[in-house]
Amino acid sequence: MKLSLLAILAICAFAYGAVIKVGDDGLYEIVAGNCSEALARDMIFHDHVHKTRLPLISRDATSSWKGNQTIYCLKVLNDKDESKGATCLIKEGGVGYNNVTIDMHSPANHGLEFDIQVQIVLFAYEVIGDEHQIIDGYCDDALEKDLVFHDHVYRSRVPPIIRYATSSWQGNQTIYCLKVLNDNEASQSASCQVANGGVGYNNVTITMHSLRAQSLEFDIQVYVK
Repeated sequence: MKLSLLAILAICAFAYGAVIKVGDDGLYEIVAGNCSEALARDMIFHDHVHKTRLPLISRDATSSWKGNQTIYCLKVLNDKDESKGATCLIKEGGVGYNNVTIDMHSPANHGLEFDIQVQIVLFAYEVIGDEHQIIDGYCDDALEKDLVFHDHVYRSRVPPIIRYATSSWQGNQTIYCLKVLNDNEASQSASCQVANGGVGYNNVTITMHSLRAQSLEFDIQVYVK
């Protein structure tokens, strides 16, 4: 018995586990927010997503990021020619949010390839008194036995370079006190920020930077219950 071409295609698609998607409203690529003034140092998330072409099958992918800071620039750049038909869509979050989820889709017989960049203001800092440092949570009641992470970070002065540093901790218990103490004699020359996690979370990432041609030195303490 002869099968029609349509029937053959349907059988092949089922064998490969193809999923037919109808009515996608995706875009060729996305550049949203204040990207003309975006700085490389503010990039918190970079993902390269590639799915090769498979005969008769459409390809799908998802990429997500979530943090504590607001996204000011989002780029989802399409590395395929527009004629290939791959599209992307912001499913959740985006510019003005602290999270983003990108859905990507290609038509049957084509692959997809996207370069995703998320930028936030990493190096804003919290000022306590006359120093650039962080003391957050119930630190007045912090006990030495609860100190689970202690890191001393130092970057020497290298004219005319800005010095950067990152320190991270992750565990199973909740942080109730976080201290990032500025040990630099010229405390105004360096600053810090919680890039991810912090008090109320079971993880924290601290980013630090100096002014140009200045050093940085911080003492980081994490207390958990």
